[in-house]
Amino acid sequence: MRYFSLRWFYVLLLALLVSACASPVLRSDVVSFHQWPANSAERTYALKRASSQEGSLEHAAYEALLRTELNAAGFTESKSPRYAITVEYAQQTRVHRIYEPPIVFGPSFAWSSGFYRSGWGMSYVVPIGPAYPGYGRDFPVYSRTVKLVFSDQRTEGSPRVWEGSASSTGSAPDLGSVLPYMFRAMLTDFPGQSGVTRRVDVELPKVN
Repeated sequence: MRYFSLRWFYVLLLALLVSACASPVLRSDVVSFHQWPANSAERTYALKRASSQEGSLEHAAYEALLRTELNAAGFTESKSPRYAITVEYAQQTRVHRIYEPPIVFGPSFAWSSGFYRSGWGMSYVVPIGPAYPGYGRDFPVYSRTVKLVFSDQRTEGSPRVWEGSASSTGSAPDLGSVLPYMFRAMLTDFPGQSGVTRRVDVELPKVN
């Protein structure tokens, strides 16, 4: 049978409390591919919908979130835009099982002998092993993916000049609650290094 001493249990508990006090972040893996016009400082845009997105109230709500992040990144919405932007998103759910051993405090007796003294001693331990099977708990995990595409409206054929995607996982089932931070991660250091995947942490507001 294996044991964790009570001292190490408190060390682990303290580490968990410290991490809980840190600012929460949303971590996204971001990658972009682009041929961004080198001499263009113009950042006007219009959002363009796919036929399946027309009339969708959900999509309209996500477009509003995207507009906020685009404006914060220095883009301006226009009726005569340089760039047309499309957005796609998806979310999948999977179940993750976490095994949790029971925490049982009990006395442990042992005889010890030494140069100065001998006798019986007692300590408290957390037993972990086959005799204490514990139990499993299922947690839903949500995987989200977002994709943005910029097309140059001032060039013949309206070619794509930037396309990027971001992916993240978490426990929040509401896609709209994380989309602003995934958009922000994608637009950080825009247009970015083409073809290089990077991990971007965006700080979330603390919940009091």
